[in-house]
Amino acid sequence: MNSTVIFVGLGGFLGAVLRYFVALACNNSLLATMLVNIIGCFLIGVISSLAAWYHPLSQHYRLLIITGFLGSFTTFSAFGLDSFDLLKNGYQYEAILYIVIQVAMGISMVFLGDVLVKKFMLSV
Repeated sequence: MNSTVIFVGLGGFLGAVLRYFVALACNNSLLATMLVNIIGCFLIGVISSLAAWYHPLSQHYRLLIITGFLGSFTTFSAFGLDSFDLLKNGYQYEAILYIVIQVAMGISMVFLGDVLVKKFMLSV
């Protein structure tokens, strides 16, 4: 088996398991989806910025962390389904609010992760 597949698979397994535990802790699928997407966006901002400033990630670590772990931990497909279900069930206002919060917070968390790393790296 190709080592690339192993790194993606291992990261995916770990991200999916953590995602499951977040869902159990939240006991609310909408909240869990939003939370993992926001956390995942923050983490990808931190990790990509650290890799750019400090040490580029090797291909294997990039596949493990970004493609595998964060790819399975964040749940954009679940976000799409949750949004669709809200719309389908007549909750248009809630669906729009849910979508706007997810997108705005996701982009904001990537930005925040990048800013924090730059601030930390410049102070070291």
